[in-house]
Amino acid sequence: MKRTLIAVAVGAVAITASAALIVIQRDEAGPVTPTLVDETSSAGVDHAYDGEYPFFVGGGVATFDCSGDGMPDLYFAGGTNEASLYVNK
Repeated sequence: MKRTLIAVAVGAVAITASAALIVIQRDEAGPVTPTLVDETSSAGVDHAYDGEYPFFVGGGVATFDCSGDGMPDLYFAGGTNEASLYVNK
């Protein structure tokens, strides 16, 4: 009976220690925060999707390779403005 109690106590301590170690390691690493930089102006992208209520659901952008050079190009829907195609060079 005494051996069983000691084995259970040692097991409980081992489980608690491993859980504490996991929590400590997780806190030290911290969350990964992405860094976002607005590069639209420097890339020459100047587009605004505008319009009244009927245009609210139609906005969007498509990314595809329209020139076949292997680089993604952008096509923006226009709303009341003209649609825009930006070819990556």
